[in-house]
Amino acid sequence: MEHIHFYTASFWRRAGASFLDGLVFFVPIFVVFEMLLGMDASRSSQDWRFNLAHSLYLAILPLLWSGYTLGKRAVGIRIMKADGTRMGVWTMLLREVIGRFLLGTVTFGVSAVVSALMIACRKDHRGIHDMMAGTMVVYR
Repeated sequence: MEHIHFYTASFWRRAGASFLDGLVFFVPIFVVFEMLLGMDASRSSQDWRFNLAHSLYLAILPLLWSGYTLGKRAVGIRIMKADGTRMGVWTMLLREVIGRFLLGTVTFGVSAVVSALMIACRKDHRGIHDMMAGTMVVYR
């Protein structure tokens, strides 16, 4: 059996994937709100429902697609459990909805800044949400 070695994804790879995921999510929202419904799409990103929906996209797609979101797939990285076991619904809800969305809301974004610094500075490139859920983002 072949041994596969994974490397943790750097801050910049993860940032690139997040940017692409944002485009994938925000562009259709803009089209629906602004062009089809005639509503102000710029306010949608400030709405908790929009942010929750974005968190659910980030939680559900990796479950269905072996740890990938569209942005992560494009830059060649994916989410996996740090211990190598299969990710479940609870893992991804803990990571994205509780560890990122709720914690970010409660701390007024401070946890997002701290998490970004952790990803940039830690050798294993894991943020708060990764630590809470026991996940890591890797590339081969």
